[in-house]
Order: sequence, then structure tokens, then C-alpha cells
Amino acid sequence: MKNLIILLLMYGLTSFSQTGNSISLGIDPSNALFGSDVNVPALDIQAKLTFREEYSEYGLFIESFTEIKYFNWGVYWHANIWNIFSQHEIPDWQILGGFELSEIIKKEAHRSAGYYTYAANLISRYNFGNYRKFGLESQLNFERRPEWDKYVISVYINFIYHFKL
Repeated sequence: MKNLIILLLMYGLTSFSQTGNSISLGIDPSNALFGSDVNVPALDIQAKLTFREEYSEYGLFIESFTEIKYFNWGVYWHANIWNIFSQHEIPDWQILGGFELSEIIKKEAHRSAGYYTYAANLISRYNFGNYRKFGLESQLNFERRPEWDKYVISVYINFIYHFKL
């Protein structure tokens, strides 16, 4: 997995077909306000580094949820499904779908346990500001949680900053 991360970073930083890059930071507002069946209300924070191409994007992400001693990191790929399936582009608006591969690291009693997992994402993103430098997105994440032997649905709200290298 670490070799895949290094390869993705090298490709992303040297690819000449990129249309841009972005960094984002977000939270799961439902967990922050209401909690869930496994935690009291607490911050679940997500950060992403994204390399964009014309109709897709790929990148690296980390997620930290200290309340349940959870850390997740991995890679993802998303396609701009609105542009693929529609002939009418909506300026500044994107609908993306894709998947991620990651490793969950849980601190348990006197040790850490790692679990490899996968997830599907559906994203609605709006870009705004001068030169579309900023964005706001809602990300629906459907993730396999092997340590609980079930699937979990989360929704993140992410603030995005777009840039070019």
C-alpha cells in the first residue's frame, strides 16, 4: 500500500495532463452534532490531496476520529459522472462517483490493529470565488468496516482550495 501511495504521488506531481489540484478539509457533521451508536458527539475530520484531470480525479486522504481511536488513510479515484452522462454541463457544479482503498488503524487496549478496506463515494461539489479557487462539497461515503463486520454510511462536508503546480 505504501508503494502505491508513493507511485500515486510521483505520478500526480509529474503528470502533464492535469487540469489542477486541490486540498480539502472537512468533517462529518452528523457525528459532530449527534454522535452515533458507537460514539458520543465528536469531531470526525477528513483531509484530501487531489490531482484533477478533465473528467476524473485521484488522490490521497486521511481521516482522524479520536473519539473511537480511529485513523484511516488511503487512495481514491472519482469520475465526473455528470459530464460523462449528460451533454449539458452546469458551470461550477460537479457530480462525482468513485471508490477508495484504505487502511483503518484502530488503537485497541494495548495494541494497534490495521484493517484494509474499501468504500464507494458519491460527491456533489460546487466551485466558487475568483477563478473558481474555492469549493464546497458533500461526500456520501459507503465504507466496509471489517473490524465491525458491517458497512457504514457517512456524510462529510468538505471545504476545498484549488491550485495549480
